[in-house]
Amino acid sequence: MKLLFQFLIIISFLLNTSISYLDGPRNLQIGFQDPATPYMEGIINFHNTIMFLIIVIIFFVSWLLFQCLISFNSFSNSKPEQFTHSTSLEIIWTIIPACILIILAIPSLGVKIDACPGRLNQIFLFLKRIGVFYGQCSEICGINHGFMPIVVQSVFDNKYHQWYLSSI
Repeated sequence: MKLLFQFLIIISFLLNTSISYLDGPRNLQIGFQDPATPYMEGIINFHNTIMFLIIVIIFFVSWLLFQCLISFNSFSNSKPEQFTHSTSLEIIWTIIPACILIILAIPSLGVKIDACPGRLNQIFLFLKRIGVFYGQCSEICGINHGFMPIVVQSVFDNKYHQWYLSSI
């Protein structure tokens, strides 16, 4: 299999085409795949910003817990306080660290489309490079449905128009 990919890469260089096969997931990969659309670049920037804020919140909460353990133990505070709740603090504590989950069907493109039987769904993508992009169904609505592969191949406009005219 590795020889086949090396052969395809050598042939693509000889034919002066640039096909990217690097958008599949790798073993023990941490983080996103290489972005192929401006949408995915925006998602990665948003993710990095949110992760910075989450790390700041984690350090703040850890510091507060450490201060509570030091200040409110039985050795340093033998008489407990009657103060139990602060409604404004609990509202702020609940609203500020809200997380946003993003589900991706084809990670390199950063776009997910739900398919409905009997309906045609289309989307316009501005791809920054040609290549083959892999993904999978991200909904688990049936047995082995999460293992349904999705392959998107991007080509130049003239090749697409040739394919389209030949299929009519």
